[in-house]
Amino acid sequence: MSLRQYASFKVTVEDLLIVTHAVPPERVRPHVPHEFELDTIEIPGSGEAALVSAACFFNRNAHWAPLQEPSLDYHQATYRTYVKRRGEAAVFFLGTYIEGGLPFVAQRLAIGNAWDADFDVSIVYDPHRRAYRRYYCRAASDHGTTVVEAKAPGPEPDTHAPFDTGRQMSFFITHRLIGYFRMSGGVLGSMRVEHEEMNPVEGWLITAQFDLWERLGILTRDEFMRHYAVLVQPRTEFVAHPPSPVL
Repeated sequence: MSLRQYASFKVTVEDLLIVTHAVPPERVRPHVPHEFELDTIEIPGSGEAALVSAACFFNRNAHWAPLQEPSLDYHQATYRTYVKRRGEAAVFFLGTYIEGGLPFVAQRLAIGNAWDADFDVSIVYDPHRRAYRRYYCRAASDHGTTVVEAKAPGPEPDTHAPFDTGRQMSFFITHRLIGYFRMSGGVLGSMRVEHEEMNPVEGWLITAQFDLWERLGILTRDEFMRHYAVLVQPRTEFVAHPPSPVL
């Protein structure tokens, strides 16, 4: 086994809720390094839009390969937008919140813009219908608060323009196998991941608060509830390879 394989990170991601908004690209462009092209969409009647997503999820049995122990279970929330670099679809992370008391997780992954947060999560899930009767997540930190309450009755996502099918739309949002971020020293970093194609269910928001989006000028408070899509993936297996500086 190579050193890179030994240093890979395996985790089961559960209850992955992704709330996506469509915003004017000029709101996002100042926060994304010039190395990247915004991976925008064209919405009929509205024009070009950049997508931004806030996600909440639970990491179960996170561990370094090939060892099974020790492992960690912890909640996490991320803020990201969709980009391309050298033609490859990717995401760029603008912020990450990790359950308090686990700062070494971010340190080990060398992630900058990662903050401790206190999580309050309540989920009622029906596995037979793949339906969420309740999904509530609150992540509170000194760097802002995220609050999402949603329901997802179980059907696959509807078609969202400009995509021809809901599956195309969810693939655009969920299947990005490389993520970019600022590393702890400010250097641009990247991390490749592996996971199967997701098949999320669609939901809708009941309440929402995204302080980071408001602070960055990407969303106003009045726009929190005007989502483009709400997707929930009950479970998926991730392998994340070691982060490295972008050359």
